[in-house]
Amino acid sequence: MTIKQLFLFAENVKVIYTSLPIQPNWSNTMLLQELKNQVRKLPVSDRLELVRSIIDSIQETPISTPKRTQAISRMKGLLKTSQPTPTDVEVGSILEKHRMDKYL
Repeated sequence: MTIKQLFLFAENVKVIYTSLPIQPNWSNTMLLQELKNQVRKLPVSDRLELVRSIIDSIQETPISTPKRTQAISRMKGLLKTSQPTPTDVEVGSILEKHRMDKYL
């Protein structure tokens, strides 16, 4: 089986699956396992070409910013103040006052 045939096989499985009136409860792992079995039958040179094609398709896929990163960016704005950053001496006195209030 050539790489082109393998891609056609994978595409046919997808087309058949999505065209069914009622989607069976097939797991993606079953389809993936069948695809892996077909890949193992390919000669090494075809498998390397397949790997290159997969890598190329991944590199073409835009990478989205995770929601966590977006949330962190929005939260940074909450921490902004119009006051200048305190000096080391001022931070020391703030910490000392906090400890006095907490432990005394």
